[in-house]
Amino acid sequence: MVTIKTLQKELLTQDNLGTSNPYWVIMDYKKIPSSQDYSDKYIWISDGSEFTDEEVKEYLKDEGIDYTEDSFESIAEKNEFEKMWYIEVETEAEVFLTKKGAEIYFNIIEDIIFLRRHTYIVKVLIIVLN
Repeated sequence: MVTIKTLQKELLTQDNLGTSNPYWVIMDYKKIPSSQDYSDKYIWISDGSEFTDEEVKEYLKDEGIDYTEDSFESIAEKNEFEKMWYIEVETEAEVFLTKKGAEIYFNIIEDIIFLRRHTYIVKVLIIVLN
């Protein structure tokens, strides 16, 4: 368990990377539905789950459904797959006071699930109003 003294020591001794009051952020990516006019990325949606082209093709093959490359999309749609175009935007997933805290979290979550998360340092400007 981290005590206040331990946290204080970490805050005072960590490399601040030239930033006066840094905090550490784990960034993640979020898919925002879009139009084919604005994106070249898409996924297939079925029963609330996401699938790639390869996964949909494997499903169709396992179900014994024949398709050609030209008919793939229409066959997938007839089998309750919906094509969703999207854009990716970065979002803040978690915020930490220390780099060490961010690294510990990142290593734990990385072992649980694969995410394209990365760390990011943010400068905090503190303004004191009288």
